[in-house]
Amino acid sequence: MESILYGKPISNGVITLKSLIENFKEYTKPPQPAQDDEEQYEQTLQAIDFIKGSISQINSTKNELISLVEKMKSDYDTTKSKDDKKNILQELEKVEEEVKYIAVLNEATEMILMLNTRLTEAGSNERRLARKLGKVFQPQGP
Repeated sequence: MESILYGKPISNGVITLKSLIENFKEYTKPPQPAQDDEEQYEQTLQAIDFIKGSISQINSTKNELISLVEKMKSDYDTTKSKDDKKNILQELEKVEEEVKYIAVLNEATEMILMLNTRLTEAGSNERRLARKLGKVFQPQGP
């Protein structure tokens, strides 16, 4: 029963998180500057939007995965039957062994840190280019 309640959703969450990490790796690399300042400014604005979206999607998926694992642990803590506790613990260990969710969560955290670094760089570039191009800088929301 636990496999249906937790195993499959955790496994699917790990697969989704791995896919997001792989898809967004490109955004952790330093951008290639354009020759034209106006074009570079537009690329910077686009990069900011992409990076924010990436962080949001990774955080959302990561939090859903953590929530499932925490719920499974909570069920373990509240279960009275020793057999049920044993089954839940075995399922948790099985899921960790099969999908390595802890390693994927750590990888997601590292990715978010790197994306935040790139977001800071892009924000700095946006302000620099806005000054250079004589644009009025209007900070974007979170």
